[in-house]
Amino acid sequence: MNYFFSNHELPKPASQTAVEIGIERLIEVSQNTNNSKLANKIDEVIQNQETRLLISTIFGNSRFLSECVITDINFFITLLHNGPQNCFDEIKTALREVSANFNEQETMEFLRLIENVQLYLLQLVILQEYGKMKKLLSHLANLVNYA
Repeated sequence: MNYFFSNHELPKPASQTAVEIGIERLIEVSQNTNNSKLANKIDEVIQNQETRLLISTIFGNSRFLSECVITDINFFITLLHNGPQNCFDEIKTALREVSANFNEQETMEFLRLIENVQLYLLQLVILQEYGKMKKLLSHLANLVNYA
């Protein structure tokens, strides 16, 4: 199976304990769902070498992203397959349709939700670009050393 993040260099987890806890929580979600297709997808994410590396990076480095993955595993699986930009485009389209009839309070709640989704996607994009950023910082360090 091909995943959006499979060809990206990712940072190493800062906390192996957080990785283990995150994976345990993911296994709990899989075991506690009544949806067998979702349970299979979660198991695949845990067992697949590429996605295991990504979730290890997330669980070991970001509490925010870890919570996002655990609380909305369906969205995370969609992100794995489609990538952040495609997911964001789909969300914007759906949100335009849904939000047309919101009152003021619903609109404010909706905007807070969008902010969280944007943070989630932004952090995933930053993870995706880690390899490029690492190379850029290395080049900048070399420039400083030569100056």
